[in-house]
Amino acid sequence: MSGLVKHRSGDVLTAYMGSDNSLTGLSQDRPNYDPGKSAYSRDANNAGKCAAGKSCVNWLNNNAFSTPTNTGPGTGFGNVVKGSFRGPGVSGWDAGVMRTFHVYENTSFEFRAEYFNVLNHTILANPNTTFTNSAFGTITATQGDPRIAQFSLKFLY
Repeated sequence: MSGLVKHRSGDVLTAYMGSDNSLTGLSQDRPNYDPGKSAYSRDANNAGKCAAGKSCVNWLNNNAFSTPTNTGPGTGFGNVVKGSFRGPGVSGWDAGVMRTFHVYENTSFEFRAEYFNVLNHTILANPNTTFTNSAFGTITATQGDPRIAQFSLKFLY
């Protein structure tokens, strides 16, 4: 028997405006984040933009972000720091079983059964991080594969 457990924290995320709010022409502006509110929707009673019946997950709390005010040159950039948020983490369990059956002298069969993502966990993709997008803060896709099994039979001589 063999097994492999892997876990990693989520990717770093940066929220962007999606528009040139500071009028610099760089399109790298970020929204304002209110530190008095939770950035993640799981900590804010699932606050987000997922409509009922839609296949999505609220990840970032859109109520904690706002459009920065542009009051002249050098303003309107927003206060979100690059890489200040995290996407969903990933856990995966793989397992395998191998057995050798001796047939005659130096000949044998080797049977293997291997399972990847054996618990069939859903692996969520990163949320949309463009503040002006109607899907900001929501996850609408998955990444990786569902449970996969493979079997092999090898004749050794």
